[in-house]
This record gives sequence, C-alpha cells and structure tokens, in this order.
Amino acid sequence: MWYASRVTKHVDVAVVGAGILGLSVGYHLLSRQRSLRVVIVEQAPVAGAGSTGKATGGIRCQHASEVLVRLSMASIDEYRNFERLTGVDVEFDDVGYLLFASTPHAAEQLAETVAIMRRCGVAVEALDAGAIARRWPHLRTEGIRLGSWTPGDGHASPHAAVTGYLQAYRRLGGRIVFGEKVVGIEVASGSVTGLRTADRTIETPVIANVAGVEAAQLARSAGLDLPVRPYRRQVAVLAPLRLGDGRVPLTMDVDSGWYLHQQRDGTMLLGGIDKDTHPGTQEVVDAGVIDRLLELGMRLIPRLAAARLVRSYAGLRALTPDDLPILGPAPWPRGLFCACGFAGHGFMHAPAVGDLLARWILDGDPGMSGLDACLPDRFLRTSTSLQ
Repeated sequence: MWYASRVTKHVDVAVVGAGILGLSVGYHLLSRQRSLRVVIVEQAPVAGAGSTGKATGGIRCQHASEVLVRLSMASIDEYRNFERLTGVDVEFDDVGYLLFASTPHAAEQLAETVAIMRRCGVAVEALDAGAIARRWPHLRTEGIRLGSWTPGDGHASPHAAVTGYLQAYRRLGGRIVFGEKVVGIEVASGSVTGLRTADRTIETPVIANVAGVEAAQLARSAGLDLPVRPYRRQVAVLAPLRLGDGRVPLTMDVDSGWYLHQQRDGTMLLGGIDKDTHPGTQEVVDAGVIDRLLELGMRLIPRLAAARLVRSYAGLRALTPDDLPILGPAPWPRGLFCACGFAGHGFMHAPAVGDLLARWILDGDPGMSGLDACLPDRFLRTSTSLQ
C-alpha cells in the first residue's frame, strides 16, 4: 500500500493532523476535486486522538465576533446534513444555548453579542431573569441582568464526526499515514517543497498545517512564527440527573465561564472556569478547579447537589493573542496554509473551516468575506505597525 512505503512520494496536498479539522480539510478537498492526490499525516495511531478526543461537542452561534458567528452558522448547516454527506449520523441535537450575565460589564458584552448575531441573521432572543426562570425553573436566576437564547444551537458527537469524515475521505480516495510525527517542512526558493517524518519524505507544493497545539512548532520548521500556545481545559463528568421537565440547553454563565452540557443519556459535563491557566501541555487534572466547578454548579442549579461525580479529565486547546483562529495562506513560505488556534472551538467550526481552506487552496478564494481578521499575517502586520 502507498502509505506503507518508506520512499519519497509526491502528492498535491499534504495535511498535517488527523483531528476533526484535518479530516474535514481532507474531505472537503476531495469533495471539490476527486482527482487530487491528498495525504493526511498523523502522529497518533488513530484519528481524533488529540484535542478532538476531549471535545465536549457544543456548537453555538453565540460569539462576540462576526467571523466566528458565520463559521458556526456554516458548520451547523453541514452538521445537520452530515449523514447525507458522509453516511454517519453525527447525532446533532438542537437543544439550544442559554447564556446569561449578572454583572453590568458582562451584560453589556452579551448585549453586543446578541446584536452581532442579529446582524448575521441568527435566531436569538434576549431574555430577562423572569423569562429565564419561567422557561428553565431549575436555574437560579437571582441577580441575572440579561440572558440570550439561540434555539438552533446544540451539540453533536465528536467521535461520530471523526468517523464520518474519515470514512468519506477514504471513499473519495484520500490516503492517511498514522503513527508518524512530521518533524519539518521543506522549503526551496520561498515555496513549500515537502514535509519530513522520521520515516519518509513526502514531496508536495501545498501543506495544510492543522496540527492543533503543535501547529506553532511545525510552522517554525518553515521559518514562520505563529503565536499559538496550548492551554489546559478541564471537565467534570456527572452521572445522569433529571433537572427539569423539558430538554436542558447548554447553559453558560458569562461572568465565570462556567457551563453545563447535558448529553443525550443524561450525563452532565461541567467546565469553562479555567480560562486563566498558564500555557503548557500537561493534561493533569487540578482537583481545586473541579471543586470550584461543582460549587458554582450547585449555586446556579441547586439540584446539582444530588449529582454524583463520575470522573474528570483535562485536555488542551490552542489559543492566539486575539482569541481568533489562524486561518488561511501563510505569508511565507508559499504553499503553506494554516488552520489552528481555535480556542477549543475546532470541533464546532470544523465543517466550515474544512470547506473554506479547501476553497482557498484550490481556488485562491475561501468564498466567505470577513476572514482578513483570521489571516496568519495579521500578527506580522501588527508588529510591523508598532515599529
């Protein structure tokens, strides 16, 4: 088989990373041009073993950036049609998203988010504490100044999405190399010429850097500095518990970042309060953070006092200085494209990102306006303007 060979091969596009984003890029490339020779190179023995494997599956249009809202809108459309496209049910469940704010500053930010979503055409409701209490009586609403409700948002299965994209990619003729870490990008005369692993060299004029928390390290091998740093994110998993008569939306306290995500089987995921952790790659659970997640949960939803902690885990997310992803062609070398720094929203935005990057690579145009804010060279432009 091709991917068992240890000799140099030539492909049209090499994608680094077989997480949900890399698989989406590979799938969308071949969906648009079946004749392409595409290979995905992944250091783990299976797909989705990195940050995707720790994703909680939330998909929301509630963002304070128009470009993120539009990425979510496009992704939700594809997740709703995922089974038709890939043959796998991604289990999309539109339970909705409820965000609420108690302090004046957070309420002002949430009001701006509502305005952005409305400009983008998202169905969203602004709610006061009374309206929230009537709809979701399990939630303690004292002190809440403003809530926002998007009924079209929800969650899906990261495992099913990985399976769907991987199977569809392979049916379209895509190749994949597992168990090999890319150690460098080869460049000649300012252009990409290939990538190297410990076992092989793959000649290619185009590389998609979708390496997640290792994207910056990969870019440095080509002489490009990407300000993407890994940060730990922790989740507490609670046993099933009935909170109300109806479906429970994904619920988020804007002030603290705390969120609750109840899955189809009733299991509850709590997270979101560790935004200020230091960068690093240690996926070690901090018991103090888990305790605070539970304490906040019981304060906001008193019924959680009866919940049982099943387990907790930590994963990694890649952040940028401006909290926007790095997406598009790199300023150098020619032929290097980036999709990284998604701040834990990689699963949420994977369908849109895969389509946009495929269009960029094949047509030179992503087909969506407003993406200048995400281009890799924005940090170079900022540093230059300060000199």
